[in-house]
Amino acid sequence: MFTWAYGKLVLSKENGKVKMEFSFFFTDLQVDTPETVVEGDDVTVTCKTSCSLTGPTFIWYKNGNNLTSNSNALHLYPVSREDAGSYSCALLGQNHQSPGVTLDVRYPPKNVSVSITTSGEIVEGSSVILTCSSNANPPVQIYTWFIEGGTSPVGSGQNFTVLPNGSYYCVAQNEYGSQSAGAISISVTFKGTVGQNGWDVNYSPKSICALTGSTVTMGCTYTYPSGYVIVKTFWSTELVKSTEPPDLSLDTKYSYRVQYLGDKQSTCTLRLRDVTEQDQRKYYFRFITNTATGKWQGQDGVQLFVTDLQVDTPETVVEGDNVTVTCKTSCSLTGPTFIWCKNGNNLTSNSNALHLYPVSREDAGSYSCALLGQNHQSPGVTLDVRYPPKNVSVSISPAGEIVEGSSVTLTCSSNANPPVQNYTWFKGTSFQREGKNYSINNISSVDSGEYKCNSSNAYGETSSNPVTVNVLYPPKNVSVSISPAGEIVEGSSVTLTCSSNANPPVQNYTWFKGTSFQGEGKNYSINNISSVDSGEYKCNSSNAYGETSSNPVTVNVLYPPKNVSVSISPSGEIVEGSSVTLTCSSDANPPVQNYTWFIEGGTSPVGSGQNFRVLHSGSYYCEAQNKYGSQSASVVSVTFKEVKRFILYAVVGLIAGWLFIITAILIISNAVGRDTTHDPTANPDLANQDEVQYASITHQSSTNPRKDDSPSAKAVEEVQYASVQHHHDNVEKTQENDIHYANLRFAHNSPPNRASVIRFGYWTPYRKEKICAVPGFLYISEKWFVAEGGWNVNYRPNFICALNVSTMTMGCTYTYPSGYVIVKTFWSTELVKSTEPADLSLDPEYRDRVEYLGDKQSTCTLILRDVTEQDQRKYNFRFITNTATGKCQGQDGVQLFVTGQIGAGTKSLLGEQPRSNDDDKTRGKKLNTTQSMGKGRTKDAMGRMAVPVACGKLKLSKQNQKTGWSCNG
Repeated sequence: MFTWAYGKLVLSKENGKVKMEFSFFFTDLQVDTPETVVEGDDVTVTCKTSCSLTGPTFIWYKNGNNLTSNSNALHLYPVSREDAGSYSCALLGQNHQSPGVTLDVRYPPKNVSVSITTSGEIVEGSSVILTCSSNANPPVQIYTWFIEGGTSPVGSGQNFTVLPNGSYYCVAQNEYGSQSAGAISISVTFKGTVGQNGWDVNYSPKSICALTGSTVTMGCTYTYPSGYVIVKTFWSTELVKSTEPPDLSLDTKYSYRVQYLGDKQSTCTLRLRDVTEQDQRKYYFRFITNTATGKWQGQDGVQLFVTDLQVDTPETVVEGDNVTVTCKTSCSLTGPTFIWCKNGNNLTSNSNALHLYPVSREDAGSYSCALLGQNHQSPGVTLDVRYPPKNVSVSISPAGEIVEGSSVTLTCSSNANPPVQNYTWFKGTSFQREGKNYSINNISSVDSGEYKCNSSNAYGETSSNPVTVNVLYPPKNVSVSISPAGEIVEGSSVTLTCSSNANPPVQNYTWFKGTSFQGEGKNYSINNISSVDSGEYKCNSSNAYGETSSNPVTVNVLYPPKNVSVSISPSGEIVEGSSVTLTCSSDANPPVQNYTWFIEGGTSPVGSGQNFRVLHSGSYYCEAQNKYGSQSASVVSVTFKEVKRFILYAVVGLIAGWLFIITAILIISNAVGRDTTHDPTANPDLANQDEVQYASITHQSSTNPRKDDSPSAKAVEEVQYASVQHHHDNVEKTQENDIHYANLRFAHNSPPNRASVIRFGYWTPYRKEKICAVPGFLYISEKWFVAEGGWNVNYRPNFICALNVSTMTMGCTYTYPSGYVIVKTFWSTELVKSTEPADLSLDPEYRDRVEYLGDKQSTCTLILRDVTEQDQRKYNFRFITNTATGKCQGQDGVQLFVTGQIGAGTKSLLGEQPRSNDDDKTRGKKLNTTQSMGKGRTKDAMGRMAVPVACGKLKLSKQNQKTGWSCNG
């Protein structure tokens, strides 16, 4: 294939012949320009071809002159009117050139100027023509003429004929803009009919700026030679030409508004009412005497400028900007006093500028201005203050309760200028959707939460305060849990707990076993559970909006075999040689795992399995066993009878029975005679006694024991044991809340120490009960701690037992060296560490329940109301003086115990402290019981009342007389 600039040759072979094909492409060059080009645009002129040329180099021409560009695109960035012209393009090395295309650049008028047709002196009565010239594309469409200082046009057209003196300029305009020419001044020389001296008119002032609608007074004086008599005076807006100028008082546009004042001798005053912008021009005074040539007109005249009041505000005002609103005039008024109005109400400013520093949304409104003493007021102009959304709030519709399944609409409201453009909804921090309204149809519990909307416009965004959507719904996900988890063994306690999700919370829980009502309450407890309690349980939860039942849960009570019995098959008379099967039956869960058969009187099994085939006569019984226990059936007798031997067997059996009875009587009598020893501590109910229980007690001796040579007098710390005989009632189980006591004493009897042994009764088999023994010094009523330098705190008592929800009082006294002043006292549950301990009266858990009493000098009392088990702890008193180091806290404190119940008629838990130091002698001895445990209250040997204490192990720690202080801050 061969390629030329504008053609292609293709050689091919077909049927053994060479075939040649020529393809020629003819293209022309064409310049493409935008349809409309305005000066300042970015313009690209393109040299276009109808097919793609290979590696061309373009040549550009403007008005026949080469340009430097060699690309097919000629860029004119930005284009100017000098770029207008005829453009063509060609290819380097080719003679062919595209046709020229004119680039027409549009632009507004430029170089606007005014020219005058008359040169030299302009004499009154001659005609003066001004011409406005400019350069524009398209040509100027409108010419407007103005007198310098005026705002209203005085003429139009490219040429303008001037009559009065003044400075004139033109404005040239086309569709792309406008431009003003510089002003040209026209001065007309007046030629009076009388040229001698003495003829004159003096205007004062020569220029007046008047407000539209006001009254203007123009004044002048005039002179003329003696001998003349004034026959007429008048004012005109024209100078003398070939004819007399018109008299204003005879002009229909002026006649009812003008008034001539003066004496017709020397003064000439014109009063013009209700001036308008059309009255803006020069006014001339003329007088005529009694001679044909005795006429005169003052050519200077009075230039009247008429202005309107206009309020000017910035185009865009944003809240917070410094804004000035201006009352504008087209000419300068003399000593004006401005009056400002906003929405028809007067403001205080009297300047033409009203400053709003900074502007706020409250400043928005319609502003107008006026001049003091004038009725005319400017048109109102609205000051539009832009600001971001404010007062954003969310309302919920419909109002009231929101019930699951209903429809709810959240509406976002705000105050913004311009109005809010975007509303965005969030639940918590999660985006939901956009829009002023957020509707939730078929609302559900998952829609509950805090919602807020974000409102934004071009000037900022603001979020509302969150509103809570509280969806009310009946109980859901109702379920039952069993505690404790795992296997449920007969005799244990089980609690079923009903859980659900509901709003408002569930008000009623109802329990069913199958379809049988059991009870009410969130928890359903079964104490000492038995096999009859097995079954399917469910709870029904309800609130004001409905009720829902849980799925049933199975309570499977595991228990050892019960009601074990043996049946004989076949029944009736058993004849020797027949087959007899004994079957062991029982009630057990899990089912019986082992059946064992015994013959009465034997110790070894004779068989196993639920069924046992008997071959010989005898008395048989079975034992049924699973992992939870076993039970034996009653004995059944199996007798194989032979008819021939029946009588013999009966006689032999009778004899054997008597022998057995006699033997048994002899054995019993013999055994009773041999039992001659007796345990003095034995109890008739010994068979029913528990084994001995021990309480682990840590007993520390005093730091100041009495002198004694015996080993027990040493300060020791060892485990003490109490030997306890525990008598329990002849009932299978103890009752709930039973409390038993026993008094103990040391074996060493000088002096006796006693304490209480406490058994806690739960609703459990008696073998599960617990016992604790506490030797000596349980009752401590007060302790003194004395620090060096006279700083001390005395707590009384050191231990308090309070009933739940009761009010208790902790007291103390304190001392400190003279010279100090108490500035603060308080109680705390903490000791001084690196920082001050927390004041109870400031603690949210205590502040509504505590009260400090005392004189802030020596007494310190704490009253604590509505005590709970969470209040069980130590309470310490602290006082602070007027020096940095004068602070003290007794760390021993008052230990508060809180108990749920106290037996009727009992005293304080702690009682009174024994005063004898001889009690220390018996420490370290093993304890023996002196009284068996009884039900209810008991008194010890010291006469104190014993009360229930929730303890299993109790430690009584050593306390030094000088210890436990942090009196240095």
